[in-house]
Amino acid sequence: MGTPACNITIIGLSTGGPKMFKPLFSGMPVLDCSIILVQHMPGYINANIATSIGQLTRMKVKLAENEESIEKGIIYVAPSGMHL
Repeated sequence: MGTPACNITIIGLSTGGPKMFKPLFSGMPVLDCSIILVQHMPGYINANIATSIGQLTRMKVKLAENEESIEKGIIYVAPSGMHL
């Protein structure tokens, strides 16, 4: 039997994107999917973005890591300058 499917939602944001964090994530319940957030940003604010989103939702939020398996119920923030 194969690996179970995992639904993934991808959100891409650029300039002005952070002002959308509150409307997008505020009160968001833990979803049965993964969310990948790609925000055009300088590298020095990567952790701040993840922390800001984590304060708005009950979902786990983390910076995506190289070769990491995607799991449901987690919001992955793409680090600056990286491809996912």
